[in-house]
Amino acid sequence: MGSSSASELCELKRDVMLLEVEKLLYETEKLKEERDNMRQEKEMLELEHQVLLRERERLEVELAKQNLQNNEATNNPSTSDRGP
Repeated sequence: MGSSSASELCELKRDVMLLEVEKLLYETEKLKEERDNMRQEKEMLELEHQVLLRERERLEVELAKQNLQNNEATNNPSTSDRGP
């Protein structure tokens, strides 16, 4: 019986190790999925950042145009603004 229980103990140890390997493989897959999700999120954030930069540039150009128009209006008042 001693060799039988030793054999059973070896089998149990082997089964435990196999379960640990399966657990590690599962955790590895989960980490890969998480990494992929983080990469996708990073790409989306980078795209959103680019959109915001373009919008900022557009608004800066629009503001500069308005400032030029205001400066021209101040430097060249119309005849109705001059008074009598």
